[in-house]
Amino acid sequence: MFGNLVILLFMKNFIYPSAFILVLSLLSSCEKSEPDPIEVISVEQEFEVFPSQSIESESTVLYLTVQATEADSCLNTMLDAYMEISGFDIQVHINGIVYPEFCNPGEIVASESFSLPNEEGVYSIEFMRDQLVSTSGTLVIDADAIELDIENLGGVFVLENKLNIVDENIVWGFMHEKEGLGPNDMVYLEEAMSEFEAVIPEFPKPAEGQYSYFEIDSNADVYIPAAKEGSVNNAYVIPDDMGWQYIIRSLERIDEVKPNVLIRFYRGNGESFEN
Repeated sequence: MFGNLVILLFMKNFIYPSAFILVLSLLSSCEKSEPDPIEVISVEQEFEVFPSQSIESESTVLYLTVQATEADSCLNTMLDAYMEISGFDIQVHINGIVYPEFCNPGEIVASESFSLPNEEGVYSIEFMRDQLVSTSGTLVIDADAIELDIENLGGVFVLENKLNIVDENIVWGFMHEKEGLGPNDMVYLEEAMSEFEAVIPEFPKPAEGQYSYFEIDSNADVYIPAAKEGSVNNAYVIPDDMGWQYIIRSLERIDEVKPNVLIRFYRGNGESFEN
């Protein structure tokens, strides 16, 4: 009888601590198996910056764009960054890339665009990473261009340092064959562009350089990224609204006499002609 009591007491004192240890072990195991945070931010990646312009209906907005130097394989990857403007001082804070918990497959370059001031002048600009100045310099905004001058330090690089501004009297566009035009499409398109230009006044070309919607090289050739391969491109500086009316009327005529030509022309105030 006394022996049985000792055994019971021993089992009671042994089982309870063992159970307690087992519970602690399970809790510890649960803590170690918690999922990773939803957002993982990398501040080690390098970034590119460049000025850009967006032309909306009767308005234009200037931007500074920050983007990753490498593409990501998830369409819902984002860039965590923001801009602060105080007078003529600009700070761009780049926190890093935010990766999603669940990936939407596809290739994307994570980027953010920030509206720049409309006031012309020389702005001091700093790019901050981990709350420290990564690089700094100046951003000059005038009626003709935006120019960014910084050192390529701290993983922030200038992709395009100068952007010519498209004002309301700059016109650009292209002509391309409609489907099924035939093997002599380039000759046909060049004829259409020549006939179009024969009717309008001799408008000068915009200045050489990079614009948000097109580029003019040292030979005065016009490259339009939105144009299809094999198109004939051009750009003009018109003096006023009457110049735009000349262009519209001439394009309407080409649309009638050359029905196989796809026409896309745009003006810096948001107006356009598309057949």
